[in-house]
Amino acid sequence: MKMHNLGISLFVGIVLGILLIQSGLPTVLWATNDDNEHRETVPVTVTDSDSFSWLVKELMLNSHSRWRTIQAEAITTWYPPGQDQFQVFTNIYIEGNSRVRIEDIESNQERPHLWVMNESGIYANNYHPSPELARLPIVISDHYQQLPRDVASINTQVIYRHPIAGALTTPVSDYLYPVGFAQRANGFALKGEDEIAGRSTWIVEWIESEPASLKQLFWVDQEMGIILKALWYIGEDLDKLYSETIFTQIVFNDPIPVSVFEVILDDE
Repeated sequence: MKMHNLGISLFVGIVLGILLIQSGLPTVLWATNDDNEHRETVPVTVTDSDSFSWLVKELMLNSHSRWRTIQAEAITTWYPPGQDQFQVFTNIYIEGNSRVRIEDIESNQERPHLWVMNESGIYANNYHPSPELARLPIVISDHYQQLPRDVASINTQVIYRHPIAGALTTPVSDYLYPVGFAQRANGFALKGEDEIAGRSTWIVEWIESEPASLKQLFWVDQEMGIILKALWYIGEDLDKLYSETIFTQIVFNDPIPVSVFEVILDDE
């Protein structure tokens, strides 16, 4: 079997991890079957008492239950300090919680990174990496029930990412499944409204607690709760743009041919 270079995905994962650590955010985990029994809910912050922030967080928490299929295209632009900017172009097909096809290609790269999940398992660039990942679609289905469904049940000390977002190696994973963003302390401040890819969105701002080193602006789909545009700012004055993601096209609930999620393995 042929294994494509996963440099793009690894870089994106490392960058996001560094930003999360630097921002002082809580531990980020997948949900496990025992989490609900041991979860001690930390009261929401004062900013979350705002009715709008509460609405947006609950919309994001339950976003994955509001649609059946997604077909979309997105562009992520990175502005790493002292380095040249680069872009990642993403094509997305999702059906329920068992079928996903994501193609990422970095600017100046010839071949995309392909990530497919179907009933048989998970494949990256036509490579089936391990028996454990073959069970992941089943695990993902089980873990749906462990995620918080409302703001009052959030434990702001431990963030539980959506299990598919945790498995995906793409810069748009947590925008498609924003349940992790909704669990962070501090509320979302309404900054306006806008239309992205033909969808009505709220523009919301999130700033971490002091000392602040990260600010994010999200364009949240008013019906589905998915984040259709995101800006990350860093620096002493939170004025240095680090990354920008925008969905240029998105369609919900249209049928997707089963063949889209099929994988033809290369010969060894």
